[in-house]
Amino acid sequence: MFGALARGLTGGERRRRLVLKLTPFSCLVLLNLSSVARPVTDQRPTLESVVSLVHSTITSQAEVFDRGNPWYRLGDFNGDGLQDLAVLVLVESGREELRKHGVQFINIDPFSNRNGSEDLLTDMGQHCLGLVIFHGSSRSWRGARIGVPVLVYDCFSACRVIRKGMRVRRGDCSSRRSPVLKGDALQLELETGGQTLVYWSGQTYRGFCLRNGD
Repeated sequence: MFGALARGLTGGERRRRLVLKLTPFSCLVLLNLSSVARPVTDQRPTLESVVSLVHSTITSQAEVFDRGNPWYRLGDFNGDGLQDLAVLVLVESGREELRKHGVQFINIDPFSNRNGSEDLLTDMGQHCLGLVIFHGSSRSWRGARIGVPVLVYDCFSACRVIRKGMRVRRGDCSSRRSPVLKGDALQLELETGGQTLVYWSGQTYRGFCLRNGD
């Protein structure tokens, strides 16, 4: 109908009619649609922003291991319904700053009686990758963090996210029952060929052996 009304009008008249059609309500609808098209949770971290975060909260000498693909993982790792960020890091230098920032170093050795406990930073090994977990306090990892960063350390080459609700099969290396995931978990591919699952128990992170290595 609008096309029929527009026929026979001059260019100026058509433009005036179009301006009248754009009421304040119409403009509001367009703005809302624009904001919906870019949800916060779809924003991916940039290397620069994560390097800055790691340097300011872990140690200024830590190196983000950006040779991984990808070098970070997003998920709800502590099961609180909010988005968390896990970053692959090298922390060979500047370890004295970890204590200053109050970093929690958690033992994830499935065969240790310390599994799930906070260990001394001096107990960290050498020449392996670390995985630092930042707990978000909003729907986006960019939200303010809750508590202090959590650091786990092992000789692994890659990791992937195992989503909450997925069944964890018990491998031949564990006599314990497979954990029921309360949040998203992280499966580490060890340099020995083994696999370790890092999961939230409800109180802390623990390690669960999925496959023995060499």
